[in-house]
Amino acid sequence: MNTTVEFNVSFMTTPSTVQPSPAYSSIIDIYEHHIPVLYVISKAKILLYIFGFPANVLSCILWLRSPLRHSSGCYFAALAVSDDIFLALSVVLELQNTWKIDTLNLPIVCEMFPVFYLAVQYLSPLLTLAFTVERYISIRFPLKRREFCTVKRAKLVIFCLAVFVVLVSLIQSYFWKYIHGVCELREEVNDFRTNWNWVTESTMFIIVPFLILIFNIIVIYTMRQTKKRVKKLYGPIPPRKRTANTNTLLVVSFYLIITTLPVSVTYILSDHFLVCCLKQLSYEFIENNIVWQRHLNFTVAREIVYLFGISHYAFNFILYLSTGRKFRRELKKLFRKLTKSCSKSCSSRDS
Repeated sequence: MNTTVEFNVSFMTTPSTVQPSPAYSSIIDIYEHHIPVLYVISKAKILLYIFGFPANVLSCILWLRSPLRHSSGCYFAALAVSDDIFLALSVVLELQNTWKIDTLNLPIVCEMFPVFYLAVQYLSPLLTLAFTVERYISIRFPLKRREFCTVKRAKLVIFCLAVFVVLVSLIQSYFWKYIHGVCELREEVNDFRTNWNWVTESTMFIIVPFLILIFNIIVIYTMRQTKKRVKKLYGPIPPRKRTANTNTLLVVSFYLIITTLPVSVTYILSDHFLVCCLKQLSYEFIENNIVWQRHLNFTVAREIVYLFGISHYAFNFILYLSTGRKFRRELKKLFRKLTKSCSKSCSSRDS
């Protein structure tokens, strides 16, 4: 579900429900002729890559600086690394599908690419769930904070989640095979692959976001109740320092839910927009056939939703800037440090 839709539908092979005719070499050719707007959408992804790569690197550097290197900062830094890996792998997939450059029709790469491409997608919601649960423990059980909300425990959780998603995705290497210079799906395991992907993707992109939503609601409710009780006992008091971190965590997790669920819905609806081709397909037939037109219109809508869905891999930096006062302060310090070092190096060269 989520961004695995694009991989499973367009990656180097044609889905079994769409059999291209001799007039078209693949379903991609049909899309090129009848919905060229897809390639405009694909070009728009370049903007995400241009912004996302440096933004995630900068986010990772800032969250690992000593003032921000708490348990939540570890999760954010891991999320930034995971997001950058996803963007890098997405570029590889775009080169294959959009620019027709053979980046994946290679032995070993064919089998291992889906493993890591899906693993980093699974890791993102799981990391978000992890720091959401940590924040829930911190707010709901403050006395347990020192035991469960530590940097050491956060590093352990991140490592375990990374190993877990790789193990879950490892079976993808069996679903794909490199044969006669082409990477394609194994037809003999198609039913098992469909069921496996449905279970794993439903878990990662529907159940996990739903759990995140539940924990967020509990955190917000607990914070409000605590604020009311404190106000009754002591009157208006300034907010505690951890509120800023909580706001950042809530915004990031809610943004992941907003971007993930629509893509999951389009994946579920895709079964209602399948097409079966005749042996001979003409341009006029596709243009005038209502089933094909519904499929093509849905494909455009799905790609637009997908573009919105992957935005959380690139735009978390903006969320950190808008909600994190300490994050903004560390960013200013970093830029001042870089400016001073540049000025010193320039002055030494002049002298």
